[in-house]
Amino acid sequence: MKKNIDESNKKEIDTSHFELYKEIVEKAHNEILFVRSAYKWLLSLVAILIIVGLYFSYKSTRDYRQDLKEEGEKTKNELLENYKSLEYQLRSDLNQMVFDIKNQVENRINEEFRNENIHKLIEDKSIQKVEKFAYPLINDKLNNSFIPKIDSAVVKLNDLDMRYDIFINDIQDITSFMLILLAAQNDNRLAFEQLQIMALDSLYTYRSIAFSAWLNIIDIYNQPFVSKYRISEEIGIDSLSLNSIRNKFDSYFIYDQLGILDYVAESNRFNKKEKMEFIIDIYIKTKSIKVTEKAGKLFTQFSGQKVKPLAIKFIIDWWESNKHNI
Repeated sequence: MKKNIDESNKKEIDTSHFELYKEIVEKAHNEILFVRSAYKWLLSLVAILIIVGLYFSYKSTRDYRQDLKEEGEKTKNELLENYKSLEYQLRSDLNQMVFDIKNQVENRINEEFRNENIHKLIEDKSIQKVEKFAYPLINDKLNNSFIPKIDSAVVKLNDLDMRYDIFINDIQDITSFMLILLAAQNDNRLAFEQLQIMALDSLYTYRSIAFSAWLNIIDIYNQPFVSKYRISEEIGIDSLSLNSIRNKFDSYFIYDQLGILDYVAESNRFNKKEKMEFIIDIYIKTKSIKVTEKAGKLFTQFSGQKVKPLAIKFIIDWWESNKHNI
């Protein structure tokens, strides 16, 4: 019986649950239908609003597009200006940065140079590079090019130097000869005798010229007419002894000397030997060709020689050989 009661209760419970479930399902179905209906209405309303909005805002949309385009151009221009400004600022900053870095580097380099660090480094490196690369090149260039040229130039310079020495010697010889010739032509007895030595030297370069000049001077001083000269009164020749005249002879003016030779040769105060001794003494010692010529002519008159008055050696040799016989 109890079992029947439980089964009856169980059937009641199951029936009540089913009814409740059914009621919930129906209520939910009705809610769904309402919501669906509401959504349809809302969608219709939204569609109508969109159509009306599009209709009434078509012109506004075109204006909006134009405004948007203008705003875009404006924004573009502003961005371009900002870009240019930024570029200029960046360039300025970069230039300033480069300038600052450059100054820092220069200051550092200058400081290093002042401390002789870089100078020493460069000097050491330069020396190393020169020793490594330059010296071999220099040596090769010297050995293959410059040294042969220098040797050739030295040979040429030595030859030129030798030619120069010869030229200088020739100039000196010519100059010496011309000075001697000019002196001999201007009454210089020593120059005349030197000219005679040159004329008789077979090895002398200008022997032929010297010989011609020497003979020419001899002929000039071999004129037949011999002038006589007056002696200056202040000499007081008549009061002087022969030795006094001999001692003072070189101090007298040349024309007085010529006059004194004539005076002695013609004076009755002295004998022939005294006259010849005096004349040959003057003939040997005088430095004047004119006096030599005068003394030579006077002496050969006493000796009887037929020689030219400037045949000095011949006349002197004759005196040495014959003076004891006079």
